[in-house]
Amino acid sequence: RMSRGLGDVYKRQMEDTLEIINATLGGMVKGNELTVEQSAAVLTVAMKAYEVGKKALDFLIANSGSRRNLEVDFFGGEPLMNWEVVKQLVAYGRSLEEEHHKKFRFTITTNGVLLNDEILEFVNKEMGNMVLSIDGRKEVHDRMRPHRGGQGSYDEIVPKFKKAAESRGQMN
Repeated sequence: RMSRGLGDVYKRQMEDTLEIINATLGGMVKGNELTVEQSAAVLTVAMKAYEVGKKALDFLIANSGSRRNLEVDFFGGEPLMNWEVVKQLVAYGRSLEEEHHKKFRFTITTNGVLLNDEILEFVNKEMGNMVLSIDGRKEVHDRMRPHRGGQGSYDEIVPKFKKAAESRGQMN
């Protein structure tokens, strides 16, 4: 169990996360990218994602027996769209390690569109693996993964992928 102090820290971090998400959604509503109803739905999903994620980490620890090393992968949809929650869950997992004699190894899978220096720094520090998703040559990738306006994403992500590989010492 978390101490009251640590629980207060997580509560404040979650409040901060929800404020960031809410401010972002507010801007999207003003820019007519989202309706108020869609904004409320996204905020609800973000809150539930954190609570579900915490329960998943708790469940993993409770059911891992004597296994010391635990693997957690953030994938599906696009984890970077809920980046604040991913960071909070990594922090929560790290806070459990010593008490439970466990070591989390986090992995993230991303299409790279939202990848930036701040995210890359965190991933390199906190995550054992980063999986970068691409659908092949430029023509194929752009056809399979266009932006909302129809333009391709290949030219946007390849430099980010190269930077990510370089930062992890994985260039060929």
